[in-house]
Amino acid sequence: MKDLGRIRGDDLLELIGGNMCFACGKENSIGLKLDFAWEGECYTTRFTPSAEHQSYNGILHGGLMSTILDELMGRMFFIRGEQVMTAQLEVRFRQAVHIGQEIYCAAEIVEDKGRVIEVKSTAYLQDGTMAAQAQGKFMRIRKGRKS
Repeated sequence: MKDLGRIRGDDLLELIGGNMCFACGKENSIGLKLDFAWEGECYTTRFTPSAEHQSYNGILHGGLMSTILDELMGRMFFIRGEQVMTAQLEVRFRQAVHIGQEIYCAAEIVEDKGRVIEVKSTAYLQDGTMAAQAQGKFMRIRKGRKS
């Protein structure tokens, strides 16, 4: 296993499954291919759902919304060289996201308790309306442990 304190660039891709990650992998033909950026203390992404992402006719599937919000929260640690796993995830859906409607998502740390980190991520519609919000607890993985 790689020294997690020294992960950079291609090492990060190897750790998270390379380019086949469902959420961010560019080579995953059925994946979401998310891109991420830091905006101050928030880690962000944007996503525009297509027809293959729907549940009810014309509406983004809630499981995919949950996936996006979870990925955003967890990945903000990986990009900093920390290995974490989702311990708890609660998603509150507030507004339907229509196919073709871009969402902007932002994640931030609520409280760092050492091994457990509380994080929240929020998805917004283009007009600023909150579409969904997730609260997550992430566990830092101790070096030498696989899970």
